[in-house]
Amino acid sequence: SYRTHAETLDAMREMGFPVVPYTRFGNIHDCVQQIEWLGENRGELPYDMDGAVIKINSLAQRQQLGSTAKAPRWAVAYKYPPEKKESRVLDIVVQVGRTGVLTPKVIVEPVRLAGTSVSAATLHNQDNIDRLDLRIGDTVLLQKAGEIIPEVLSVNKSRRPEGTVPFVLPSVCPECGSPVVRDPDGAAVRCTSPECPAQRLRNIAHFASREAMDIEGLGISVCESLIQNGLVQTPADLYYLEAAPVAALDRMGEKSAAKLIAAIDKSREAGLAFCGFTADKPVLLIIGGSLGSVAVNTAVRSVLPQLLEQFQIIHLCGKGNLDESLEGTKGYRQYEYIREELPDLFAACDLVISRAGANSICELLALRKPALLIPLPASASRGDQLLNAESFRKQGFSMVLQEEDITPEVLLETIRSLQRDRGTYISNMERSETADAIGKILSLIEQYAK
Repeated sequence: SYRTHAETLDAMREMGFPVVPYTRFGNIHDCVQQIEWLGENRGELPYDMDGAVIKINSLAQRQQLGSTAKAPRWAVAYKYPPEKKESRVLDIVVQVGRTGVLTPKVIVEPVRLAGTSVSAATLHNQDNIDRLDLRIGDTVLLQKAGEIIPEVLSVNKSRRPEGTVPFVLPSVCPECGSPVVRDPDGAAVRCTSPECPAQRLRNIAHFASREAMDIEGLGISVCESLIQNGLVQTPADLYYLEAAPVAALDRMGEKSAAKLIAAIDKSREAGLAFCGFTADKPVLLIIGGSLGSVAVNTAVRSVLPQLLEQFQIIHLCGKGNLDESLEGTKGYRQYEYIREELPDLFAACDLVISRAGANSICELLALRKPALLIPLPASASRGDQLLNAESFRKQGFSMVLQEEDITPEVLLETIRSLQRDRGTYISNMERSETADAIGKILSLIEQYAK
């Protein structure tokens, strides 16, 4: 019986529902003025907001206008620029992530931004600190990127106190004292120790998190206790835990220990569900830190959004090749390469992009899995010498890609062909410079295959 959107809101208010106030206008000029007024006064409103929406009031006109595949034609949203405020830098601390990357974080005097109190923001890396010329004691301009993540926009150098000095990341890991090195092709600075306690703790905590194996009761404090008492050194050690030594830990007890062991056992059945994947999209497995060559790597990065439209992706990388900027990407998970896991992953995935080592070839042939294989040339070491282009031809593989012809478009079309024809293809990489690149990028895989 309602004819307008305003009538439905009024009815909901009469029923006792909280309803945000609305205003009706007869022309777009007044609508724009109201949007500007809301933007100027949103800090005074009794609720947080980051935008305003103009809607057609008549329900009949809405039905007549209809919708596109993504949005209604009878409404348009306006998003306000992020709120910005100044605060003083109290300190700069350095954290060590699960991949060993040192990340500087600025500590500021608490300031209210977009409805919450902000007291810290990431500085990402040394290059960003140098670009901002940020120092302890400075006054900085803050905002929330996307109304969520606090970030430093600039430094008000006119308010800089005397005696400040440029900040430089430490030359040793703040957690374990090992030397740190900067990535040769990036801005990340990493701890060189594989035994760094910060890396170990965050790796195990990430493995147990809801986004990964979803082991209930295994939070950061329990992980820390397990490590400190020598019960766990790697995620694999979790599956060898026994209830008695766990029960002896502080704040655990027999009942809590039994629940934790049961939760760990339950995670054995997770399969690919631990990636947060669903059954409505095929799974693409990518193996290798940079996928075997600069050309292939560039192509995959270029078409990652298109690939994610078609696939859910598991990316196995060599240690040090994890790209932390991609963490949290929906439908994409990256993990450190572990040779023993490949048979299960090959069986679970629908399509594979892989370096063509002897073990991979045998497993993929046995499973009849479609794959884009990246072979080593004849100059490669060990049994892989037999897996050159001519050997592949004799085994019946189709030669469809030349190294110099690999582009994002060609790669996408090849993957579509794999899905359509379920054939197995390889890329011809016989040039010496390609061999050098493959040898460096896939060195970890080489070690596992020996």
